[in-house]
This record gives sequence, structure tokens and C-alpha cells, in this order.
Amino acid sequence: ARLLASVTRDHPSWPAAEAAPWATSKRQLDPRFLDRATGFSQDWVSPLAKLAPDGEFATTVLLGQEELGGIIPGAMAVRAEELLEGKGEVFVLTAGHDVRREQRATYLQLLDEALAPHPAG
Repeated sequence: ARLLASVTRDHPSWPAAEAAPWATSKRQLDPRFLDRATGFSQDWVSPLAKLAPDGEFATTVLLGQEELGGIIPGAMAVRAEELLEGKGEVFVLTAGHDVRREQRATYLQLLDEALAPHPAG
């Protein structure tokens, strides 16, 4: 109950339906996972260029703004866009760490667009 109250207090803009699932997943997180995390300062963007080298599909990356709590530095977003070379898009939303919850309508719109069938060629 305390965790559920904290998410509603700390994130008043999140849809109410997101609070309980967030609290549940937070309780399920094994803290040892965080001990093994190496952080996002490492180069995670270079592999983006190899996801679909022949344009088999487009890659969509959604990020929050660093100044609002996003964990990916702006320079990495720029680098990701460069590596995609027109085979995808990087969107930096007006959100912090959790773009899905903080910008739900935009997130769903971009997801629909990314998953929509596109003509071949």
C-alpha cells in the first residue's frame, strides 16, 4: 500500500491504471539485478545500425529528456539517430524516465505508426 501511495504521489500525471502494475513490478525486481547493471554510459547505440542492415524493418527509439529524469544522455540520442541512417527514428519526448507512462497518448500513437504496415520497397 505504501509503494502504491508513493507512485501516485510521485507521478500524478501517470494514468491511474498504471499505478498498481508499476508497484507490482517494483516489488518483483530483484535488487541484485541492479548490482550487475553497468549503466547506460556504455555504447548501447552502435548495435542499432546492425538491427536491420538491409532495411528489413525500421527501428523506433523513444526516449525521455535527461533534464526531466530520462536516463539516456542527449548526445546518445543524436548518435542513435546518426547510426540508424534513415532506417528508423529517434524520438525524445517531453518525459522523464518512463515515456510510456508520462506521455501515454504520444507513446501509443508512435507505436501504432511504427507497427503499421508499410509498402515494400
